[in-house]
Amino acid sequence: MKTQVANLRTGVKNQILNSEIDYSKLPKASSHVGHSGSNFADVRSVWNLITSENPDLIKIRVKELELELTASYSISGKTVSYYGFIPDDVLEDKFYLKPSKKGVASISIQDANIVVVHNGKSSYLHICPSLIEIV
Repeated sequence: MKTQVANLRTGVKNQILNSEIDYSKLPKASSHVGHSGSNFADVRSVWNLITSENPDLIKIRVKELELELTASYSISGKTVSYYGFIPDDVLEDKFYLKPSKKGVASISIQDANIVVVHNGKSSYLHICPSLIEIV
């Protein structure tokens, strides 16, 4: 079984939340109305496990969509994020973003609890990590 990010939370506002989780029971954010994110040490620990298990690419399932994300390392090799593409035909249905006419829709995962979907141009949104399953 691969290490999962489903137990982590991101504290950003304006994100797609998991309807199966009662966010009102989570600690409150100090910077905005809503819940706070997971403890940094917990996030770092989970992220280290995930990046060691998936050094080159990661396969995820998000909102019934299976995607393959490629690892992108910093020049120093200390920081890694995963990046992949989302088909335009599911972007609006699953992520509520209109596809860009000139760009390509994408998804990225950084630091285990930051999941961002871009429409390919200027619109983006965050997704709660509990919606991500690493397969």
